[in-house]
Amino acid sequence: MPSSVHWMRDVHANLTYMVARGNPADPGPADMDAPLFENLQSAVSVFRDEPHFYNPIVWAITGSALLAWFYLVIRMKSSIEKDFLAIASAVCFTMLPVYHRSYDVYLFLLSFPALALLFSRRRLAGTVAFVLSLLLIILRPLRTRIFFKSATRKNKLI
Repeated sequence: MPSSVHWMRDVHANLTYMVARGNPADPGPADMDAPLFENLQSAVSVFRDEPHFYNPIVWAITGSALLAWFYLVIRMKSSIEKDFLAIASAVCFTMLPVYHRSYDVYLFLLSFPALALLFSRRRLAGTVAFVLSLLLIILRPLRTRIFFKSATRKNKLI
């Protein structure tokens, strides 16, 4: 019998292992890599490391922000500016509720057309937004390196 017959059971077993406390996809502090995750689960789990606590909070925050975004996008007149702003904000929303690794931060590059539009309309606001976005993308790998250095020192591997 081919091994693919039991693929659902195998996928379920793999996913159950991955999200178990302290394992690679656990957003809570029990996982040493959790500070490298880019989502609200990691941030909220610092207060109480229980999925039934942090998951509803994360979904409530994301859901209410998404409803506000949807309302604003629907009310805007159709234009290229609307499209740029909608894509830029949608990119931010995709980072909130679910598991992301540090390299997913490069999705923020999709917001640069909206930043250019903001810069052309309001120089100061556009400059501030552009610098903050650029810092997020550039400094993220540095934060990862610092985290790994401190983690390896704690474990006396260096």
